[in-house]
Amino acid sequence: ATNTIYEFDFLSETFSNCGSTCGTWPSNIMNAAAVGYNGLVYVFGGSTAAGAANSINNNRYFDPAVPSVTGLTGHSLARANAGAALVNNRMYILGGISNSLDCNAATSFGCTNNHYYDIGLNSWSSALTAVSHNFSNGATAAFGSKIMAFGGLTNSGGTVTNAVSQYDADTDTWTNCGAGCTSLATARDGLAAATHNTSAYIVGGQNGATYYTLVEEYDFLTQTQKDCDGGCQPLPGQRSLGSLLAYGGKLYYFGGMIGGSGVNTIYVYTP
Repeated sequence: ATNTIYEFDFLSETFSNCGSTCGTWPSNIMNAAAVGYNGLVYVFGGSTAAGAANSINNNRYFDPAVPSVTGLTGHSLARANAGAALVNNRMYILGGISNSLDCNAATSFGCTNNHYYDIGLNSWSSALTAVSHNFSNGATAAFGSKIMAFGGLTNSGGTVTNAVSQYDADTDTWTNCGAGCTSLATARDGLAAATHNTSAYIVGGQNGATYYTLVEEYDFLTQTQKDCDGGCQPLPGQRSLGSLLAYGGKLYYFGGMIGGSGVNTIYVYTP
């Protein structure tokens, strides 16, 4: 885990140091969940080192204009490797691993916990309807009031899933998509997802020591897989645990791991 903060300029496609300095995060963290809202980056949880026992419940935002880090109301349940999605002004935290058995999947791995943080009120919701499939190291993407949860590790952390679940933030209900939604082509964890137009793109991932170059497109409107207008071009290299962002009609995949080692590559994909 590290406390470094880097700035990526999408226009020049280069890294810079926030004009002068980005500063550092207040603590070393890894596997945190984050969303962007009104020019700020909200970061929840994570862990100080690998493993559920090291998960934390810190909640902060980073303001790149200053730059500065501001503390917010934490949650009672520490979680790392969770999914995060923004709906309206709420940051939803889904699944993950916990340093306690508070995970309602009855294990510190593969939580089904579901809460949101209200950015305007600086407060947390009570427990929402549990995630349909327990997961950590999965991927989430939002479209309108809908949030999709893709794949991940379940139970003790040793089993991967290809499950796709849909959450409706307006009605606080889940659909487990086995009948209504297409499952992922390949079960995996460490995958990343981002929303572009009316689709989610799901990239990379792993199953044990097997790493993937997979790129899948998932249509929010039809709840089915699509073929990226003629076929989804795979990642140039096998990757897991990278970050995927959509900007300017492109998808950017940052870093990740291959074979247990971190990498610093950046791939750009035009859907």
